[in-house]
Amino acid sequence: MFPHKFQQIKSQLMLSYLGIMIAILGSTSLIIYEIISHNLFRQFENNALKTATNAGLILDLVKHEHEEYFKPNDFNLTLKDLINRSEANINIANNNVYKNNPYFFGNQDISIQWLNEEKKVLVKEGNLIIQWEEFSPSKINKYYDYQNNLFSLILPIKNHKNDQLIGYIKIIESTGFLKNNLFWLKISLILGGGFALILTTGGAFLLTKQSLQPIIASFQELKQFTADASHELRTPLTVIKTSADLVLNNHEEISQDNLHKIKTIVSATEEMNILVNDLLLLARMDKEITEKEKFFIKLPLDEICEDLFDLLEVQAQSSQITLKCDLTPNLWIKGNASHVQRLLTNILSNALQYTPKKGKVIFTLKKELHWAIITVEDTGIGINSQELKNIFHRFWRGEGGRSHRKEGSGLGLAIAEKIAIHHGGKITVESVLSQGSTFRIYLPIIG
Repeated sequence: MFPHKFQQIKSQLMLSYLGIMIAILGSTSLIIYEIISHNLFRQFENNALKTATNAGLILDLVKHEHEEYFKPNDFNLTLKDLINRSEANINIANNNVYKNNPYFFGNQDISIQWLNEEKKVLVKEGNLIIQWEEFSPSKINKYYDYQNNLFSLILPIKNHKNDQLIGYIKIIESTGFLKNNLFWLKISLILGGGFALILTTGGAFLLTKQSLQPIIASFQELKQFTADASHELRTPLTVIKTSADLVLNNHEEISQDNLHKIKTIVSATEEMNILVNDLLLLARMDKEITEKEKFFIKLPLDEICEDLFDLLEVQAQSSQITLKCDLTPNLWIKGNASHVQRLLTNILSNALQYTPKKGKVIFTLKKELHWAIITVEDTGIGINSQELKNIFHRFWRGEGGRSHRKEGSGLGLAIAEKIAIHHGGKITVESVLSQGSTFRIYLPIIG
């Protein structure tokens, strides 16, 4: 099981890896689709051009037979009609171009029109229609009607002897088969990309987990060292403080200069004891944060807040700070009583310590949906926006905090956040420099 921080890092790494892979797979699929699509369209157009070229080989014969056998009412004259009507149909019917090209007859997906040099349709095969307003007499003309799924090509035909224009071949072909192929190409790429993404997700999970293992191992060792060092330091610190207290109790033969040094030792030892206890608490909670707490009990949050208010009201009065309280009764949570008390004490004491004389601190407890929300609002020194993101980091203290209060280790808010997370909640903060801060603690309530 990953600690909370590593779960976030793992998720971020996986999302980044998957995002990159999705971009790669998506762009690769798009490039493949564009290449295949381009080749299919080019092949489709080349086939149409080949058909038009073959049809153009009999344009002279068609023009000759049409002039001889054309009737004024023949508006839909087909090549087959012209062959059947012509006495010289052997010229066309036995032509290799006609015999070897199955597109000329019976194909519902293609139409061929033979036009003279004046762009007038002489004969045609097929019923597909695309109207051209204008087309160039000197080059191949292409047009796609995407709405009706049709493609049209007009090929100018010239006499191979004198290079003189003798007419045009107009091809109209359905793009339905081409669109169907492109549709299945898309489906194949999507399914293939989806399958590749599933494999990539599995690979990302395994690689991310494996890459984090050395970091997690180092982190666990560091936490264990912190816990062991904090535990082991308590004994020598106790000995130092006890010895210093004994000397102070028998200070008749000690000079004032040495007495001052011993008092400094006692004071430093007390601060060291506080720091060691805080580090030990953090180390223990780091170890327990990924496990379900077995020793949580039902706690009356409003009573804990009321007791804390009574305890700190004297401190507020001595500092000439107005401390107000507004508590909603009968709010129960599940947790560790000493930890919850430590959480609230750290936040409220922090507000009192950084609020100047004549200032105000408002302490409220409200219910919102399934949350108990403790709000601590002060009119203290505040925190600038650049420093606000670091406020819950261990050992971090802002410039204003250090200048306002020199003592302190910078672990109070880190401990408070850890306790809140440990109880399934969170802490948020809003602050304006020189105007004050507002801390909100969210803890889940029980019925």
